[in-house]
Amino acid sequence: MERFALLIFSFTLIFAFSGMFFFTDGKTYLSNLIVVASIIGMVSFYIHRYPVGFKNRYIIWILLSYAIYLFINRQVHGDQYGIMRAIIYVICFAFLMPRHVFLLKSGCYGVILGGFGLGAISIWQYSHGVARVEGFTNAIIFSQAAMTLAILNFWFSTYFSENRLEKVLYIISALFSLCAIYLSQSRGVWLAFIVVITCVLLFKMKRRPLKYTSITLGLFLAFGMLCLNSSIVKNRIDAGLSDVVNMENGNYSTSLGLRAVAWESAWLGFIDSPLIGVGTEGFDALKQEQVKQDLVPQALLNPELAHAHNQYLQTLVIRGGIGFIFLLGILILPAIFFAKEMGFVSAGVFIPISFAVGAVFDVPFEHQSMMYLYSLSLIFILFCHELKQDLS
Repeated sequence: MERFALLIFSFTLIFAFSGMFFFTDGKTYLSNLIVVASIIGMVSFYIHRYPVGFKNRYIIWILLSYAIYLFINRQVHGDQYGIMRAIIYVICFAFLMPRHVFLLKSGCYGVILGGFGLGAISIWQYSHGVARVEGFTNAIIFSQAAMTLAILNFWFSTYFSENRLEKVLYIISALFSLCAIYLSQSRGVWLAFIVVITCVLLFKMKRRPLKYTSITLGLFLAFGMLCLNSSIVKNRIDAGLSDVVNMENGNYSTSLGLRAVAWESAWLGFIDSPLIGVGTEGFDALKQEQVKQDLVPQALLNPELAHAHNQYLQTLVIRGGIGFIFLLGILILPAIFFAKEMGFVSAGVFIPISFAVGAVFDVPFEHQSMMYLYSLSLIFILFCHELKQDLS
C-alpha cells in the first residue's frame, strides 16, 4: 500500500507539471488525480505511519487563508468555487505527500517533460500555420505555464542536478519553454521574463559587478537585435502602438483598447464598493449599469471581457480591498519566505514575481489550471528544499 501511494503521488506530480497542459481537460484530470492520491495517501498513512507532509507549513497556511477568504466572499455575493476547491485539494495533497526521494525525482522529471512538451507543442503549432501558439488553452495561460517551467528547470539545473546529463536535460527543457514563451506572443509574460532576468542580474552584480555588467550589456544587445530582426516581436510592438492610436481615435475594439475599458470599469466598480467588492454575482450587472450611465464605452459588453484582464483590478472589483490584501499575501509572502529560506535567487522567489507581473495583463488566479500550477510549484519547491536538508 505504501509503494502504491508513492506511485500515485509521483504520477500526480508528473502530470501536474506536464500532462495538465497536454490535454484540453487537463485541469479536470489533475483534480481527479489529486483526490484519488489524497484518499489513497490517507489510508496508506493510517496503516503504515510513514513520514509525510512538511516540517514548515507556512506556505500551506498562506494558501489556506486565501481559500478561506474566497469561501467567505462566495457566501456574501459569489466567488470562484473552482479556485477555492483547487487550493483545498492541493493542501490535502501537500499534507499527505510521502517524504521520499522517489517523489522528488518524479516531480523533477515532470518539470523536464513539461518544458519539452510545451516547447514541442508550440513548434508544432507554429509550423502548421498557427501565428500565435496557445497549446490546448489560450496563449496567455500557455505562456505563463511555460514561464513557470522555464524558471523551475533553470533552478533545478543548479540546485538539484546530480550529474551532467540531468543538468543538460534541465537546460534544454528550459530553452524549449522559452521557445514556447516567444511563440505565444504574450506581451505580459515577455515583460515578466524581462523583470525576472533583471532581478537576477541586479542581485548578481552586487557580488561580481564586472562580470554581470558585461552579461547585462550583452543581453541588451541581443534584445535589441531581436527587436530589429524578429517579425514576431516587431508585429507585437506595432500592434500595441496601433491599439494606442485607435484608442486616441475612440476605437476600443482592439486588444489594448478592450483592456483599457475593462480596467476603467473595474476601478469604478471598486470605488463604489471598496471594502468587499461586488462579487461574481454583481459583476455583470455592474458592467451593464456602467454602460447605461455612459461611464464607460459600449465595448465593455464585448464577450471577450468576461473579466478585467488584470488580476489586481479583478480582485478589487470582485473581492474589494480585503481581497486585494489576500491577493498580495499569496504573491509577496511566499517570495519573502523563500528568499529567507533559500536565498533571493531561487524558483520560490521568481515564480511569484513572474505571476505578479503577468497579473497586470491577465487574471491567472481566476483560472484553475494556473492556481494548480502556482500552488503546486511552491509546494514542490518547499518539498525539495526540506528533503535536500534531510539528505545532507
